[in-house]
Amino acid sequence: MSDLIALNHKEQAVLDRILTDEASENYFFKKVSNIKWFYHLKKAGFFSPDRAPGPKPANEPGFFTLPEWNILPYLERISEQIQKGTCDVSYAYELLSIMNEVTSYCRGKDKIDNNRTWWYFSKILCNLPQEIYTLEFLDNINEWLRSRFNTTLVISELTQRLIPNLLIEGQTDAVLKAEKLICLITDIYPVDRNYRFRSDIYWINQFFKKNLKLIVEKCSLEVIHNLTSKVQKILERQTASRNITFGTKVFDIELKSLPDSFEVIFTEIDADQAKPNFEVTLEKVDSDKFIKCIANYISTELQLEFSPEAHEKQIWALYDNLYSGGSLQSLYNSDDDVSTKDSLQSATGILGHLLLEMAKTRPEDGRVVLREYLQSRYMYFIKMALYIIGLTGKTYEHLFWEALKTDNYTMFFDSHYVEDELRHLLIGLGPLSEEEKILIAKRVETGPQYCWASEGEDVELYIAIWKQERYQALRHIPEFDARYEELKKTTGTDVALHPAVGKIETRWGWGSSPLTPEEVLAMPNKELAAFLQEFKTKDWWNGPTVSALAQTLRSVAKQSSEKFTTDFSAFLHTGFLHVYNILSGIQEALNENDKSTVNWESILFFIQKYTQTSQFWNDDYRLSDDRDWNAGHQWIIGISCEILKSGTTKDNKKAIPADQLETAKSIVFYFISQCKSENEEIVNDHLTHILNSMWGKLLTALLFISLRQARINKIVLELNDVRWDLLIRECFDNCFLRNISDVFIVFGYYLPQFYYLDKNWSRKKVETLLCSDQNYNDLFFSGYLHNRTIYGDIYRDMELLYRLSITKITEEARRELLANHLATGFYYSLYEPKSDSLFFEFIKTGSTTDLHNVIYYFANKHDERSSSLTLKKRKKVFEFWEWLYNKVISIKPLTDDAKKLSADTVMLANFIDKIDDKTVVWLETAAEFAHEFHNSYRLIEILDELKDRGNRVITAQYIARVFRKMLDESLPDYDRDHLRSIFEFLVGVDDPSVRDATNEIFDIYLRHGNEIFIDIWEKQNLKVKD
Repeated sequence: MSDLIALNHKEQAVLDRILTDEASENYFFKKVSNIKWFYHLKKAGFFSPDRAPGPKPANEPGFFTLPEWNILPYLERISEQIQKGTCDVSYAYELLSIMNEVTSYCRGKDKIDNNRTWWYFSKILCNLPQEIYTLEFLDNINEWLRSRFNTTLVISELTQRLIPNLLIEGQTDAVLKAEKLICLITDIYPVDRNYRFRSDIYWINQFFKKNLKLIVEKCSLEVIHNLTSKVQKILERQTASRNITFGTKVFDIELKSLPDSFEVIFTEIDADQAKPNFEVTLEKVDSDKFIKCIANYISTELQLEFSPEAHEKQIWALYDNLYSGGSLQSLYNSDDDVSTKDSLQSATGILGHLLLEMAKTRPEDGRVVLREYLQSRYMYFIKMALYIIGLTGKTYEHLFWEALKTDNYTMFFDSHYVEDELRHLLIGLGPLSEEEKILIAKRVETGPQYCWASEGEDVELYIAIWKQERYQALRHIPEFDARYEELKKTTGTDVALHPAVGKIETRWGWGSSPLTPEEVLAMPNKELAAFLQEFKTKDWWNGPTVSALAQTLRSVAKQSSEKFTTDFSAFLHTGFLHVYNILSGIQEALNENDKSTVNWESILFFIQKYTQTSQFWNDDYRLSDDRDWNAGHQWIIGISCEILKSGTTKDNKKAIPADQLETAKSIVFYFISQCKSENEEIVNDHLTHILNSMWGKLLTALLFISLRQARINKIVLELNDVRWDLLIRECFDNCFLRNISDVFIVFGYYLPQFYYLDKNWSRKKVETLLCSDQNYNDLFFSGYLHNRTIYGDIYRDMELLYRLSITKITEEARRELLANHLATGFYYSLYEPKSDSLFFEFIKTGSTTDLHNVIYYFANKHDERSSSLTLKKRKKVFEFWEWLYNKVISIKPLTDDAKKLSADTVMLANFIDKIDDKTVVWLETAAEFAHEFHNSYRLIEILDELKDRGNRVITAQYIARVFRKMLDESLPDYDRDHLRSIFEFLVGVDDPSVRDATNEIFDIYLRHGNEIFIDIWEKQNLKVKD
């Protein structure tokens, strides 16, 4: 330590203190930057690898926290001084030594792996001159990138700063380091029988995108060769198999790719008994030699007849399957904005851009790569070569002619995997010499190597089409255009080469409409109706389609319903899909909050006339090309009922007039009389069912018509509390007698409305249901539980059903509804509480989930604190909280469920007016588990509110207790505004116990390196105890 700079007395005292006090140590390293401390800190062991923190298990199993090593910001500041030249370069070697020692120490030790440490190391390395570290040192980066935790920050430093800087520097040793780093950042690893880039693909793509020219200019072919080998690794398939028939025997032939050889396994397929396997091992050879070897084995060893015509192409397909990975989609359809998860697609984009850039500046090197690709067994690389040749024109066109002259030309000229790349290349050829014309015509006229015509397909036609496809791409050359036309006379069709798999596209919506909204508005209704009857979908994908036309009608009807209602009769023979959408648009307009009026006479007349025909009930108006929806007459019944409901929900200008209610009623009665189906299967929850089922919509519409009529005739029908038409009541009675499931759900869900219309009838129905079949009882009560507003008289009438349901209902969703009902009765005192009241019976016998639901119910009521019943309601909440604390939360040892319940009681703290001796105990218990169950931010917000209530000193004592308890399990850092407000309040209270607690809170935060309160502390002149 010859460079040890002496410390003065004060500085030595600081060093002594940080050696023994963790909080002071953390604070020191956050602030220090002077180089004079470096060797003193090194001598004291602060830079020792065994001090590097590893991951620590979080509260949630399987998760970790990654603490920051406190020395790292200081080391980074030293590296910044080296970069600026204000610090001797010898310290750079010290930093390299620290990074090397720590990485070596941590290598292979998951318990020390920390991506924050690796991030700082990468930042430090970026600041150091490249001459001082070796290629071998960069092996450390491999360890940083192999962290089991997210390495995005590391890769961003390498790709945004380190590698570009090395390339810009341009010296041979700098470029070699850059190449090594490029190799490291593009490292791949196996995942579920596939491979992925180890580093974040986003940063890899961004790096190559921004530095493409620099990479091609400075780097050797090693970058492309390395990336090529990784793509090949991604493409590798270990096995391929195919069933092939030899005479009367069928064999499953499996081809395995081993490191240096092929293993071929023949398994005879026999339904009656297991047959032995036959195996043969071959050298890794090309497809032609492979076919010959297998043919020889089949003939000589298996003693089976090998037919070249029947079997050769099957063996070729087996071989081809092993090497065809990644070749289906055209490279011309490849998306430049690649998925961050698709390593092959990303590598394809990078390779393509590198080779295209190389064609501009280093074409000779590019030729070397493309020749290798054209000779590859992997179809992917042949495909890439054709793609680059096709895009670069004359630069590489000679490579195509070279390959076309070889016996291996069928690999690209007769492969469906590369058809689109071949098509683009052929289109770009020209002008051709006579020799070239003869060569390419010879290859086309030779025809395909193997004919893949399906059974029964005309083989000559198949071959003619194959030739015609290739000539199509050469039609810019007169001789080949003439040959194309000649072949077309034979095939009778236009054809072209195309991708094996087209570009994947999605469609949102229904395609385009043949009419715009403006055109619909301008067209007379009779003309429009005729158009709707005649129009058929032109193109299911791009349009125009009937579905898109129907949506246009819906939009027009919503904005201008009078377009249809002024002459609705024109559409009496229009298809279901269009009528449904017209009525849907009108129904949506009814629900808009505007003051427009509605022509109800026209709407009701149309519904009556349209639905009272045999064509309607026989589904004759179903559109033949309505493939998206297949709308039938049930759709019209449903939307008609929804219109009637919308027209009777509110008493405004849009409501059905009094003189039209009888017509509305008759429509529903008619629908009910025609409906043959008694019950529909209930596949959703009961409320969703009645909102969507035909019977649910019919009965709901009838009920709302009754309510609208009752409100209009309020004075007349007030006598005897019977406010509805007896015919409607009779209809409901009939549905009950027929045991139509929906009527029980509707009755339960709208029970308050039925009480309004006829209380005595409704009560008798409830009494009857208590003695009825359990299934219908359940349907009724399930519907009733969905009521959000609960009335006292109904609540009391339902007591027996509530009590029975406490033990009978087990479904989670319905128990939550039951909890809300019983908590409502308790909270609003709808049924005076007794020791055995419904509410306490429920919570005493209920599950943990039931108790959570009650807590959530009360928590959602806290906005009522300002009402006149505040004190009474607060007492109710505290009564429950006290019961929960005494019966569950205070029982030791606490179960995980009890801890979660305790944490959730934080939500009840909104009802605390000011903290007292009882509530502080409840809050302390909640604070202990608030962080674990993600409620600490709520508790902090509530404490900030409570600090301004009650006696200042006593309140501060209580709040300090709760705050301190919270720190036993976590160090809350959010919301900082509330935290600082609480701390500022505490430090401003002149009380010894509060001061001690505040000192302790400050120390805990500082020990963890969190300085959130330091300015408040210093402002109050409070000092940390030595």
